[in-house]
Amino acid sequence: MTEQALRYGVVALARQDRRLMDATVASIARLPDAPDAMALVVSKLRAHLFADAASNPAFPRQMRVVTSDDVDSLPLADGFRAMAGKVDVIVFVPEGVVLDPDYLISIRETTERWQDIVGELDVIHRVVDDARLAQNFSETAKRETQPSLLRAWRPRTLCANVLWVRVEACGNLKFMAFPQTSEYLAFSALLDQLRPRGRTRVVSSNSAVQVRAGPERRSGFEAGRELYGALSLIGEWRDRSDVAFENRASYLEPRSEKIRLFGEQIVRYLGSSATRSHVGSFIKGMWAARREASVSRSRIHEDIRKMR
Repeated sequence: MTEQALRYGVVALARQDRRLMDATVASIARLPDAPDAMALVVSKLRAHLFADAASNPAFPRQMRVVTSDDVDSLPLADGFRAMAGKVDVIVFVPEGVVLDPDYLISIRETTERWQDIVGELDVIHRVVDDARLAQNFSETAKRETQPSLLRAWRPRTLCANVLWVRVEACGNLKFMAFPQTSEYLAFSALLDQLRPRGRTRVVSSNSAVQVRAGPERRSGFEAGRELYGALSLIGEWRDRSDVAFENRASYLEPRSEKIRLFGEQIVRYLGSSATRSHVGSFIKGMWAARREASVSRSRIHEDIRKMR
C-alpha cells in the first residue's frame, strides 16, 4: 500500500457535556481535508444525551455513533474496534477539543514524511471559554501561545490531548480505563506499548484548542481523589511489572506528575480567590487518595511479610 492510499478515521470521545461535544464534532465537520470515516463513542449511561447526534445536519454525514452494551466498556477500545477495519490511521479527539482547519492535513503530512512514526500525542495548551473563539485562530496568536517554561511544567494529565496511531502497528494493544478528567493516562499507555514497534512522540500542539468546561459537576474533592488515585495505581502496577516494561522510559512518570499536580494546585490556590474553594477541595482529594495508596501499600507489604 502506498502512502497516498492511506485512509484516515477520526474517533470523537464523548464524556457528558453535549455543548462541548457539539463543538468538537462541528470542528471535525469543518475540516477541508475530511476524514474517510468518523465515529462518536458514547458510553451506555450517556447515550440519551446524544440520541439525535447521527441526524444532526451540522455533523459529518459519515459519522457513526458507537454505544457499547457493556457499561464498563472502554471508549478507546470501542472506538478502535469501530475504525480498525476501515482506515489506516486513527485520530482520537476527546470532547471539548476544537481542531483547526489544517489539523488533519498536518497529520497526513507527518505520516507521509516519516513512515516510521506509529503514534503521536499532541498536548494542547490553548484554552478558551467559547468555541467560537477557537475558529480561525490567527498564525500570530498561535506563535504567541508557544509553550513557555511554565506551560512545559504543567501537568499533562490536566491538559487536553489528541492521539493518532497507525492501525497496522496496534496489534494486541491493551487499552486502559481513564478518569473523565484526563485522557492522557490512556493515551500515554498506548504510546508506551507502541514504542518498540516504531517511532512515537509527544508534542505541544497549536493546531487545536480546548474549550473550557462549565462548572464542575463533581466536587473538587472527588476530581482530585480520582486523578491522584489513578496515578497511584499506575505507579504501583509499574513497580511490580519491571519485566513487562523492560525498564523502558515512559511518557507518564506518576511520581513526577503528582509533584506537578500539587505544584499547579498550590499556585492556583494562591493566585486566584475565585477558584480557591474548588482548588482547596481538589488538594484535599489528592491527599485523601495519597493516604489510601499508602494504606494499600502497607497492607501489601504486610501480606508479603506474613507469607515468608
